[in-house]
Amino acid sequence: MALTLGNWASQAEQSVSLAWDANAETNIVGYRLYYGTTSQGLTNTVDTGGELTATVTGLKEGTTYYFAVTARNSDGLESLPSDQVSFTVPGVSLLFTPAPSPADPTRLRFEAISGYAYEILASEDLETWVTIYYTTPTVSGWMEYADLDSPTFPSRFYRLIRH
Repeated sequence: MALTLGNWASQAEQSVSLAWDANAETNIVGYRLYYGTTSQGLTNTVDTGGELTATVTGLKEGTTYYFAVTARNSDGLESLPSDQVSFTVPGVSLLFTPAPSPADPTRLRFEAISGYAYEILASEDLETWVTIYYTTPTVSGWMEYADLDSPTFPSRFYRLIRH
């Protein structure tokens, strides 16, 4: 069986669709998809019945997941797992536009999805982070934040967290 990744859904859904080839044996009654965050720790299971596809939801952004599938026959025996495939769930992105002049603010842009909260944090040393912006948008789309303090703190680092 060859396991392949399909199109992943949107970042908001944090999911991935997988498909595999049917096992050639005639007495196959179902398939099990195994997955986990290490290649040796496929601790989660999805029983797909006779389906050759599955969508796994609830995946954490920025995390790599490993997947393998097995076939079960009418005698209750399970095949060896397929070769593994991996998928890293995309995270949210913060687009940084430096100030055109030292007196102008730095502009930060990100794509927001309604129903989530977004927090922009700033740091001067990558150790101490301070929330400089927090929003819960009512519509999805691109949002922009102008860091009016950036001329005062020219060596500022940023990160975006979606809650």
